Amino acid sequence: MRLEIGGRVWHLAGRGGPAAERERALTALAGGGLPVLVGAGLGAGLAAVRERFSGPIFVLDRERAIDAVTGVRATFAGDAAVRFDDDPDPDRAASAVADAARAAGFARLAVIAHPLYQRLDPAWYGVAAARLGRYAALRERLVVPRFAGPEVPGAALVATLFSLPGDRGGP
Repeated sequence: MRLEIGGRVWHLAGRGGPAAERERALTALAGGGLPVLVGAGLGAGLAAVRERFSGPIFVLDRERAIDAVTGVRATFAGDAAVRFDDDPDPDRAASAVADAARAAGFARLAVIAHPLYQRLDPAWYGVAAARLGRYAALRERLVVPRFAGPEVPGAALVATLFSLPGDRGGP
């Protein structure tokens, strides 16, 4: 599928076609996290993610004219794991994904940003992708290491070495 943007002709899936779209999606998914496609493209990337991930999968896409040709929404309409969002406000769309990720316990997002969609509407797709990136960065900073081994945490050790005033060690 070819699109004309600003007098230039672009291929929806790039020179590599659906195979490139699929590979880009699988590469991003390999890092783990909740999959979020920013732009559905031809649907090859979404199909590849769906084959390997049970859900939920979020797709931020508001290009109805492209969807009328590709039929991606219709293809996944009966799949409850795939959730499309085309909110006019990119901050609200990204916030909905972040809220769902937090509720489902995902600390990371696997953001799969379709490169052509950034050119179609940079104000929407660029803002949505940036907001999703900030979520991932914030969550990574908030991750606190947990005690997973037989080591005793320092605070517990201090509490056993010292007694409180008036504590006589038992009844």
